[in-house]
Amino acid sequence: MTQLALERHKRASNPGCLRSANKIKSQKSNKSVSIMVNCVRQPKSPWTQLTTAIRSRVRAKARKVQCTVAALKKQVISAIPILNWFANYDIRSCLVGDVAAGFTVGILNIPQGMAYGVLSGVEAINGLYASFFPVIIYSSLCTSQHAAVG
Repeated sequence: MTQLALERHKRASNPGCLRSANKIKSQKSNKSVSIMVNCVRQPKSPWTQLTTAIRSRVRAKARKVQCTVAALKKQVISAIPILNWFANYDIRSCLVGDVAAGFTVGILNIPQGMAYGVLSGVEAINGLYASFFPVIIYSSLCTSQHAAVG
């Protein structure tokens, strides 16, 4: 085998190995010859190490996932807890108190939101938007049935 062919083989070999035994064909006799190729391990950058670790964790989690209707329902309910509360909600005993509490919070939230809007230098309607949407989002995604945002 010529020196040039050996150098080409060293460059094409796996750079992640310390030593590897590779078989290449000799140009003279067409026989496979086993040679040892020394490779220098290149240090991985922190970004490469991070992405490799994340990929391996995601692949491990993906192997455990079961694609069934029950598993999908469990994942959706764990992501949006209000769906679990609605399934167990007793309308007869809780509806009247919850409606009264909703009106009370709404009556207090409207002037508070308007005041925050005026204090921050924007129109009062922007303060209402800023006070309305966080309450809706928090009450549907939080893990507590008793939400107080103010």
